[in-house]
Amino acid sequence: MQIRSRAFTAADAQAVAGWRYAAPYDVYADRNMPRVWREETPIRTLTDGKGAMCGFFCWAGEARIAAATDIYMSRPDALDFGIGLAPEWTGKHAGLFACEHALAWLRAAFSPPCFRLAVYDWNGRARRVYERLGCMMFAQRGEFVMMHRDE
Repeated sequence: MQIRSRAFTAADAQAVAGWRYAAPYDVYADRNMPRVWREETPIRTLTDGKGAMCGFFCWAGEARIAAATDIYMSRPDALDFGIGLAPEWTGKHAGLFACEHALAWLRAAFSPPCFRLAVYDWNGRARRVYERLGCMMFAQRGEFVMMHRDE
């Protein structure tokens, strides 16, 4: 599966706002994306081999959750990242390819000593993808599991 990325646009923000997921994944629907997105937002669009949008990835503050401020402060050199797939791409093993691309892009751009992410505790599908990438759980904050991967 070929995944690429490009700059995130206002049209991409509108597309993300229209994504709908079946429960319990409906918590990932982000109808506010067009209102909060700005050109300087640390986010990139993921595309398939034909150039069609299949998701996005974000990093730094855009990828953080409020419940883990203490964790972010304890290791400020770690690069936080998050990923979102379009509903039609979920559950089809695209997550691993999307994450591999995102990490490769982030590694080339920032050379972080560590990647870190937050994932809902109940989302075993995503957690398995992150574990396959070498991420390990190291803390829990509310309904989120914190994972990291040293480089």
